[in-house]
Amino acid sequence: MTKILVIGGLHGNEPLGVALVASLLRSPISGVDAVYGNPDAIKKSVRFVEADLNRVFPGNSNGNLEGRRAVELMERVKGYDVVLDFHNTNASNNDCGFVGDDQYETLLSTAAILGLTNVVVADYDCINKYVPTCLSVETSLSSQNNSVDYWREKIVKLAQDSPTTVATPKLYRFARRVTSEEQKKYDFTWKVFETISEADQKTLSLPHNTYYPIFVDDTYTPYNYAGLVVKID
Repeated sequence: MTKILVIGGLHGNEPLGVALVASLLRSPISGVDAVYGNPDAIKKSVRFVEADLNRVFPGNSNGNLEGRRAVELMERVKGYDVVLDFHNTNASNNDCGFVGDDQYETLLSTAAILGLTNVVVADYDCINKYVPTCLSVETSLSSQNNSVDYWREKIVKLAQDSPTTVATPKLYRFARRVTSEEQKKYDFTWKVFETISEADQKTLSLPHNTYYPIFVDDTYTPYNYAGLVVKID
């Protein structure tokens, strides 16, 4: 049996993970533990209190509230085969997973079992960078999969090592954030996981590649218009 830790509410105003942790604490699944990521932000229904928790890992025991919480979570995740960190986005059709750059191949089968068709490798400071066993799950608020019952069913299969035949997810690497100021200046009209034009690449002085936007117009992060990712062959 796979030993799993579920984290919800690393960003306190994203509801799916908070509801999922509450469900797991109320009605546990064998082999699965659950913890609230940022309890203080959850109580206030805000993304964070002093600093974005998912940008301060591995944390600082003498730092601000989120810095100290990151240290606590780094200790909490030890001993688990898989750590699942649940998030929401306002962007439509944005269901995907995030993994760190270290040993990410080992999490692709996990992502496949969970039904994720797109996985992004993130090398910036986030929980995935510092916890190689962590797969972050991003679910659009408008998605049919934005459901506690749906994810409980997937987690049961993962915990029980249920055999399954599923396609390997498409793999991407995070490349760049596009700010709201850039969007106002250039008036991009992008759709999630649909390629941007060569003209837009030139406008942003991007190295030659094929770029796919994610988190387009996500109001959880209004200072960014989108993120850009590139495929990993």
